[in-house]
Amino acid sequence: MAINKTVSPGEELPVTAILNGVNGVPPLTYDISWLVQPDPDITFAVDNENEVRFTAGPEILPAVYDGILRGTVTDAWGRVRVADLPVTVNLAELAEFELVWTQGQATTHGFGFLSNTSYGNGTYIAGWWDPSIEYTTDGVTWTAVTANMNLTWDSAYGQGKFIVVGEQSNGSGPGRIVDSVDGTSWTLRTNPFTEFTQSNNVPRTIIYSPDLDLWFMAARGNGYKTSPDGLNWSALQTVAEFDPWGYMRGSWGDGKFVITDRKDIAISTDGVNWTVTKFDDLPMSGSDTLEATAAGGGVIVALGRSVNAPQRSGVYSTDNGATWNLISIPGHDFVRFEAVEYGDGKFIATGSFNIFPSYIVISEDGINWAIQEGYDFGSDSGYDVAYNADDNEWMVVGDFGYTAFGQLQEIIPPPPIPDPPPTVEDAWSTDLIATTGTSGSQDASPVNIYYRRTVFTTTYSSEEIALATGKTEATIVGLRFDVTEEPLNQPLPDYAIGMKRVSGGASADNSGGGFTVVKASANESFTTGTTKEFIFDTPIVWVAGYNIAVSWAWGQVQPDYDASGRLPIGNGSSNYALSDSAGAYTVNDPADTTGSYRPVIQFRT
Repeated sequence: MAINKTVSPGEELPVTAILNGVNGVPPLTYDISWLVQPDPDITFAVDNENEVRFTAGPEILPAVYDGILRGTVTDAWGRVRVADLPVTVNLAELAEFELVWTQGQATTHGFGFLSNTSYGNGTYIAGWWDPSIEYTTDGVTWTAVTANMNLTWDSAYGQGKFIVVGEQSNGSGPGRIVDSVDGTSWTLRTNPFTEFTQSNNVPRTIIYSPDLDLWFMAARGNGYKTSPDGLNWSALQTVAEFDPWGYMRGSWGDGKFVITDRKDIAISTDGVNWTVTKFDDLPMSGSDTLEATAAGGGVIVALGRSVNAPQRSGVYSTDNGATWNLISIPGHDFVRFEAVEYGDGKFIATGSFNIFPSYIVISEDGINWAIQEGYDFGSDSGYDVAYNADDNEWMVVGDFGYTAFGQLQEIIPPPPIPDPPPTVEDAWSTDLIATTGTSGSQDASPVNIYYRRTVFTTTYSSEEIALATGKTEATIVGLRFDVTEEPLNQPLPDYAIGMKRVSGGASADNSGGGFTVVKASANESFTTGTTKEFIFDTPIVWVAGYNIAVSWAWGQVQPDYDASGRLPIGNGSSNYALSDSAGAYTVNDPADTTGSYRPVIQFRT
């Protein structure tokens, strides 16, 4: 027998072997020797059952390591015996991934919103605050179906089926329960909350526990029931210390139910016996409420709404609810969490901040949270999150039917930048793109002054540069373009040009930052019918495989607004521009307005 396992650096190998010793007597001591010593070492441990585990340090170089694991035992006659076990540990390269979001929109969108989403068996579903449920199998394209209710509140998947709960009329009931095995056709089930009036018999929360194989459903009337099959429900149960006028929302994770009545939190491992925490000692009062819970990785989080104090965005516990601490989202004076989910070692939450903009927030530990910068999936607010453990994917849904589909994509590093090529006599290239027309007198460009000051950014692809220069690597030392119409007011003050290497397609780069100032700021003038040339103060190295983003920027033009300044342009791809009336821009300021053209330019290499 031999150990032969593949593992990534920093990962623990699973149980790999059992050493039986001699005549049933387990080895008393162990040692290991490597043909080539790993650095840092690959450690091993043996538990009471003589099961061996190996752990590779996170900094170890990927390679194949061979060795011998030796166990020593003394038999009943006092003789020392040894048992040798060959060991091969193959440390694989550890790929890097990033979470990338794709925006979608459900088909029956209008002024309603998607209030819930769930995943199961290759399908995502989402329920509307209107008479339909939608489903998708690719995460982007949605199909609407009717579901015997006018408003959906929550959904869950388990035992091979979806269950969606809601009501016939908002605020007045009666409650509705439907289920489906595939999300395409739905069956109306009997509402078990017969103890309540019509307006209070509405199921607001549905949770499935895979560990208990148990359904949990809570009603607006602040009672809950459990079911082994989603059809036959228990007698009405309550959490004694909960607010009788509240309603329960919650989740299952880390072997426990975690529910809230919007002010307090209850935890149960069986759905019967609850430990309640009341937050009288924390500033969770007034307009602050808890709206969503999740548990994973030994951490419990409860997030909610905090109108005037971002330091009260929620609470977390790392000791199974014995003690709680406040969660803060600094920099935002209005925080409104609606949902949170745990999966793949992280928490993902959604809601809105600063009144309306939707957001996605991620935490690796449940304590420190970061908003996904630059990603607003079109909704006024996000309302629910679902995790797909089968494919390690995420779904976020919100207002107007907007959705965000999160997938992990491997980060492919760009090719290394070589040393600059040997110095040769430089020359101007041909046009990087073909001329298809002339920019308008109000179109943002490197010479247009309609809004007085501008930052203008666009990108030229590696293929365009290679074709125009006839090279696969070069030092770009200059840039030029023709002037069809000069600006009426000149000079353009603090005129500067920046460049940077970027990967990806030939699309504009509007992120701001990272540009090298190749032409320092100075006053510049332009003349109709001439070619304006710039020889760079700081050349930039280019190599095939990289695109080149170019940013032009200048300050306020005097004395007034004049729609003028035009040059040849080519269609296709795009640019980003930011123009207004006062102050000055730099090449590293971000731009926002998009145009579907690029200036026709040449590089000197």
